[in-house]
Amino acid sequence: MSAIRETVERVLARVNDIGRDGPGWTRPSYSDLESRAHDVIRDEAAALGLEISTDAAGNLFARMAGADRSAPALHVGSHLDTVGQGGAYDGQAGVVPASASTAAASWSAPGSASGSSAGSAAFAIWSRCACSPLPTR
Repeated sequence: MSAIRETVERVLARVNDIGRDGPGWTRPSYSDLESRAHDVIRDEAAALGLEISTDAAGNLFARMAGADRSAPALHVGSHLDTVGQGGAYDGQAGVVPASASTAAASWSAPGSASGSSAGSAAFAIWSRCACSPLPTR
């Protein structure tokens, strides 16, 4: 199974274990349920050795830096809260692919945990609210 597929299936299952509410999922903004979903993403990012930070609004950032530490990050992500009884991909449709892409890049990048030297690209996974400003670093 590919790194991307493995990661997508695992992370979707882990996040979808949180907030199952009848025919859908409910993880209200800034609730304990949404925070638990953030914990899943934080755990996944930590397992990849990413740099993890949180801003004042509670946005979670996980960065895989490339060899050029001054290069800007490519920010990809979304929210992990849902509307009441939202669908299985509400919000996490942007967070999970970011996690999977970062996993695939880290597993195949030179200098990654697999042992080679990283390129100049950097990735950042973010979640909580799409309206907050993105950090410059």
